[in-house]
Amino acid sequence: MYPILYSIQSCPCFLFPVLAENVLCYKTFDEISGTCSNLLGAGVSQEDCCLNSKYGFQLTENGACQSCRGAQWSKWASWSACSVSCTEGVQRRSRICYGYHEGTCPIGTRGKEMKSCLLKECCPVMGGWSEWSAWKPCSVTCQTGTQLRERTCTNPTPVCGGTCTGYSRETKPCDTSQICPTHGNWGSWGPWQPCSQTCSIEGSARQPQQQRSRPCNNPPPSLNPLGKPCPGPSQESKSCTGLPNCPRDGNWGGWKLLQPCTVTCGVGQILQKRLCDNPPPKHGGKNCLGEDVRRQPCTVKVPCPVDGHWDEWGPWKPCSRYSFEIECEEIPASQMRNRKCIGRRYDGKPCEGLRSESRVCYSFEGCPCEYWESEKVQRASYSDQGFLDQGLPTFWTSGITKLIILDPRDHKPVLIENTRFVFKCRTSRWWEVLMERKRSCYYCRVSHKISPGLFWSPGKAARTSFRG
Repeated sequence: MYPILYSIQSCPCFLFPVLAENVLCYKTFDEISGTCSNLLGAGVSQEDCCLNSKYGFQLTENGACQSCRGAQWSKWASWSACSVSCTEGVQRRSRICYGYHEGTCPIGTRGKEMKSCLLKECCPVMGGWSEWSAWKPCSVTCQTGTQLRERTCTNPTPVCGGTCTGYSRETKPCDTSQICPTHGNWGSWGPWQPCSQTCSIEGSARQPQQQRSRPCNNPPPSLNPLGKPCPGPSQESKSCTGLPNCPRDGNWGGWKLLQPCTVTCGVGQILQKRLCDNPPPKHGGKNCLGEDVRRQPCTVKVPCPVDGHWDEWGPWKPCSRYSFEIECEEIPASQMRNRKCIGRRYDGKPCEGLRSESRVCYSFEGCPCEYWESEKVQRASYSDQGFLDQGLPTFWTSGITKLIILDPRDHKPVLIENTRFVFKCRTSRWWEVLMERKRSCYYCRVSHKISPGLFWSPGKAARTSFRG
């Protein structure tokens, strides 16, 4: 059904005074409600205020708000509600002519209009109740309960959304004259019991549990008449948290493949290993029991290399210079000795180090006088000019200012200058002797007899000489 529009006569719009002074000028004029907002100022001339056609003004503080634009219709207001709730009715809306300068609003338009509306095709028709049904049995089998009866809205049945006035159900109390049994109800939960274990098994789905229980005593079920027991379990459990991990003992994994023989020649061993990793010990658990390696002998029938080693040094060769042996010379020469690398077999390592070595030497062979090279002299003859240097070969000289001797500690030559030494010659008794140099030798000659058996005090020179 199309809406029917009803034409209502339009009302003329009146001009507002143009020359009004001292109006209240507003920034905003609402075309729907015809109200002003956002006051810009009071005492503003109407002509100045209306330089902006969007503004509005009031002649007095309580007067109607007027628009500064030319006379125009405002926007349509919303449609009103339908005039009836069922069958056909009407809806209305309106608009207002605001403004000045241009005379009235456009002729031939209207300020109100209507249209038809239909919310429902029919209006509700009330129904009537049927007779009450018989009372139903008491709601309980003991003590006092209620009984119920009902009726239906079918005499007649309502149409188009109608209803019956009143209630469809009615109740009344009833008494069975029977004692009701007391059904059980749970009391409060007790405290949690200790955990079933003191540690937690890492990775296990079964963790230590702790339980608590509750009594069926709030109230307990009656015996006559027999009441129902408490519903649900009397105990509950939960997993323990915060426990340390239980020690896990280690267990051996499988034996690994046999390893090659430990040697490349001769007799060695073949090793087979296993790891304590199935699982490994953890959290203080015990290590696996037994050996982690098993051994069996193996033979590689190849001779093993034997490294060489040095034999004892041979004797020193004669003292020589430019391949010629020397005798009784104070100019140093050299002498050598050799050794052999023995025992090397089957591509073993050669000996490390030098096969030969040399040292500086002096040859006193062929000289007519005797000399010492190694011992420390503790008993000596005295002279009024001699002294002892303990630890070196000991000579006594008269008028000798330069002498080369061999140090017994490392057999290196030592240059002795302006020094006198005690020297023992081939005599059967103790004598004061003098050593003379002739050519390259030192000779001994007896000067006079001294007292035997005296001991030298190191670092002190003799003060007395004995003459026979």
